[in-house]
Amino acid sequence: MKKCTQLATGLGMVAMLAASSAAVAQPSPKTAEKSAAAPAGPPEELKVLTPFVGQWTSESVIRPNLRNKEGFTSKGDMTWQWMHNGHFLGLTGVSKSKLGTFESTAVIWYDRGRKQFRQFAFSSDGTAAHSVGEWNEKTQTMTWKGVDLPDGWTTTSTVTLDRDRIVFAALAKNEKGEVLRDVSSTSKRNIAVERGSSSEPAKEPAKKK
Repeated sequence: MKKCTQLATGLGMVAMLAASSAAVAQPSPKTAEKSAAAPAGPPEELKVLTPFVGQWTSESVIRPNLRNKEGFTSKGDMTWQWMHNGHFLGLTGVSKSKLGTFESTAVIWYDRGRKQFRQFAFSSDGTAAHSVGEWNEKTQTMTWKGVDLPDGWTTTSTVTLDRDRIVFAALAKNEKGEVLRDVSSTSKRNIAVERGSSSEPAKEPAKKK
């Protein structure tokens, strides 16, 4: 029931975002005409994530925690790609371990109003997560912190780009300080699979004369 509630909450937020966009006051005819000719492009802030786009092969270590007393390792593949004219960065991944197959999906975007990166993530175990991120240009690291969590819970994860490697670490604890999740992984770019694919964000349509 709890997982279903989290999933419903995540989907509800998506619906609210769509409703909010639709509820914006209608522009004047001249403004509308100008907007139609030159639609707003993706936020400039998203460009820092371009190097993540592509195909990656990953190896993960899941350390002992409240749910998995023994811990385990997994191997998998993931794909990062631009979505909806470059306004969103999508991630899909599949990994396998002694527990079976695990699938995950995430959507990242930059919220111009709040001036922060945001992410919704979903997985095949029924988990839905909402987090906000901060990009550190010097270390090439995105730090995510969970929001809309049960009272006392904390989740933090980091995603660091190191040339053709992605180093990931995540730690989640409940209100008692018990570890719910402790994961680290390293992903390497799969250049052979990427040949012929584009990692550039979508370009704005040409302006009508």
